[in-house]
Amino acid sequence: MRLHSKPFTFTIHILRDVEGEILHAISTGQIIVVPVEPGVTFRAAGRFDFVTAGEDFVVVPESGGSQNRDAFCAALAP
Repeated sequence: MRLHSKPFTFTIHILRDVEGEILHAISTGQIIVVPVEPGVTFRAAGRFDFVTAGEDFVVVPESGGSQNRDAFCAALAP
């Protein structure tokens, strides 16, 4: 199955130290919006810091929440 995200908005705040090194890259807002099947959409929103997580792509926020995660995971399962 192939899933495609719908457009969504978010804000990223980059916090640097006095030398210009990135300390945090904090994203707030929608993280992802994916229709899984008719009438079911996986949606995650909240706050996530890409620097402290060490990940380039995230679908579940550190704080906030997600809806229909089980359906999303089931659609991605082999």
